[in-house]
Amino acid sequence: MRKIGVWCNSKGIAMEGGGQKPSGGPLESFRASVDSAREKIATSTAKSIGGCKESLKTHNPKLALKLEETENAVKKVSSEFDELGFWTNYKNYNVELFRPFKRADASKPLLSEIKGSLSLKPENPKMAFVLWNVLAFWLGVIGAVLMFLVSDALVLASLAYAASRMFVGYCFAYLFYFIFICTDKKKWMLFGFVAILLYVLLTVYGAYNSAAHITEGDAVLELVLNILYSAFNIIVCYHAYHLYKGVPSQAEML
Repeated sequence: MRKIGVWCNSKGIAMEGGGQKPSGGPLESFRASVDSAREKIATSTAKSIGGCKESLKTHNPKLALKLEETENAVKKVSSEFDELGFWTNYKNYNVELFRPFKRADASKPLLSEIKGSLSLKPENPKMAFVLWNVLAFWLGVIGAVLMFLVSDALVLASLAYAASRMFVGYCFAYLFYFIFICTDKKKWMLFGFVAILLYVLLTVYGAYNSAAHITEGDAVLELVLNILYSAFNIIVCYHAYHLYKGVPSQAEML
């Protein structure tokens, strides 16, 4: 005969079953609540955005048209990046953050590959780009940590600022890595080169601003870090330009 098990529900009432307690519990209930809340928020947000769009179409059709064109362009870029593996290649980048010589030619001594990456005309331009991109990222991390340690601001505020700097630095570093190493698309490389150039100008301005307000010891440290960071990113920009020039355009491929 089949053995009947007895268990108690959440109210303490004895229930009969097939010898097993039904699946679920507080954790499953919490997850279901979170999913339900997330769906409600998404639905409510979508309705609000839809209402704003309709209102904008009524009161300012030209602006509504521009916003719609921008939205479609963003969706197109997002879709293309998704197809090229933007949301998966970060795993490879995380590996190369700790192994920047992964792309080295196994048939050549590693030391010669490293020396080549430090030259202005490397035989392995992708490895040179990755190496300097990684060095710039880690310099940014070191700089954020050092500035946190010497900061006189509140601990939480300094920690939040340092964490945000590292996060933004990682996002930019990965974006440049993805465009120049993973896509091989001329148009995206042009966009990436312009983005790196603007980023370099931003870091140079940071160095200039530090020099203009140099009064204390921590300002000297910030100035040195900004100068080094600017120099590293200029080298990244240089190698990015050569990678861009090395990819044939559609007209050249015909």
